[in-house]
Amino acid sequence: MILILKSVLFIFVFFMLMYLLGRLVAILFSAHKNSGSSLLLGFIVLIFSSHIVAIPLVFTHNSFKIYVISILAFLLFISIFSIIKLKSQNQLALNIGIIKYRKYYLLCFTCIIFQVLWSSITYKLDYDDSFYLSLINQNINSNSLYLSDPSTGNPHFSLQPYYSVQTWELFLSLLSYLFRIPPAIMAHLLIPIIVIPLSYLSYYCLFKRLMPNKFVPVALIFFIDL
Repeated sequence: MILILKSVLFIFVFFMLMYLLGRLVAILFSAHKNSGSSLLLGFIVLIFSSHIVAIPLVFTHNSFKIYVISILAFLLFISIFSIIKLKSQNQLALNIGIIKYRKYYLLCFTCIIFQVLWSSITYKLDYDDSFYLSLINQNINSNSLYLSDPSTGNPHFSLQPYYSVQTWELFLSLLSYLFRIPPAIMAHLLIPIIVIPLSYLSYYCLFKRLMPNKFVPVALIFFIDL
């Protein structure tokens, strides 16, 4: 039960953080964005920021605690700044923008939820997956990030250098650590709940650019069914 509550809290906090970041960037660059576009933009900014912070720490094999402190300081600053900036311009309210064709969008939403659940239930572990899960586990509380290969169990066996630019696993380590959620559940259940809807949301925004609004839900349903 506690794990479920922590998972719900994680999803809520993650979506709110993405929304705040997306709205802030839209205001700073004078771009009109609805809530869906703000989520996508916020996700891109969040992942990019995490990568920029992580790269020098990984290359110097710094500690996980320094990475956590750096990211938290950045997120705290940007969240407070976003709320103040958005509130001053009355931009905190959600702007959904989907009023017409509700039944089609409801069908799209149902299909996406089914895909999220199906992918979480039917996933299969392979060598690559076990390696990356081991890396996520190894990162947590590590004093030397990305220094040894987690698949060997030998601390003197160095990790291949090209992994130093792959910081997605370090970001998942951060999320698992902050919310006290096991890495396997974070990677195989909670992250798909976020990433799969965002991927379809990106196609929705693309279709809005390419065709009249009345054709967008039909195109989205067709794309989901492929």
